[in-house]
Amino acid sequence: MSLSPSYKMELIQEIKSIVWERYRTYAMVQIFMENFYTDSFDIFGSPCKDKIAIEKDQQGHIDLDRTLNNIPEDVLFSVAIECGIAVPMILPAFPTFKRKLTEWEYGSSSLINNFNKAYQLVYEEPDQSIALAYSTLESLIKHILESKKIPGIQYNSKATLPDLMGEILKGYQFFPKAGIQSNIRNIGSSLLKIAREIEDLRSDKTFAHGKGQKDYIVNNRLYSVFIVNNIISVGLFLISFFDEKYSAKGDEVDDCPF
Repeated sequence: MSLSPSYKMELIQEIKSIVWERYRTYAMVQIFMENFYTDSFDIFGSPCKDKIAIEKDQQGHIDLDRTLNNIPEDVLFSVAIECGIAVPMILPAFPTFKRKLTEWEYGSSSLINNFNKAYQLVYEEPDQSIALAYSTLESLIKHILESKKIPGIQYNSKATLPDLMGEILKGYQFFPKAGIQSNIRNIGSSLLKIAREIEDLRSDKTFAHGKGQKDYIVNNRLYSVFIVNNIISVGLFLISFFDEKYSAKGDEVDDCPF
């Protein structure tokens, strides 16, 4: 997504207004901006963090105008979202989901790197973004299933996303079957359907598998934004339910509160 100069300037002014109202001093504003890193991992899985460039004025204070103008657009969007500013076609839950992925057993380097790449490519390479987001959700479910905190879980690590989704829904007691409340059954059915559709889209409409000249490949950012947003929503639900129902001590799941 390439911003027009006028929209970028309007966005920067809106961010500035909120940041200065919220933090008030040069030191606090600089600390806030220094929190926006480009996260990556080396071959050993250790985090590598490259600071964004903090521009300074003649007195050595942060120049927020130039700092915001010179950072990459995806980082600018992240700052805007953190400030509560609605950005058209941007993934609003990205910062929240990313923070969740860094906690506990969700924080493997490959999982976070895949999700970062999915976010970075969502506008430029929609098919690759979808494939990487698919991989993120698949890995997340495997992490949860492998935690050994959900009793009675057995699964094939080579299973496809729909099968993995089915297994985690059984553990969560959300798997659609006769005898459970209709709203729980409907949620389970919807999550299974989402998993199947994402699997089909990733397999048939991206370069995840070999393609012929006449095969259709997703090349519209509307689809990638929609799919990645859905994957974030599903992922946040699965994480939140796991965190709420299973303590660090591995307590058994309570009755579903619906």
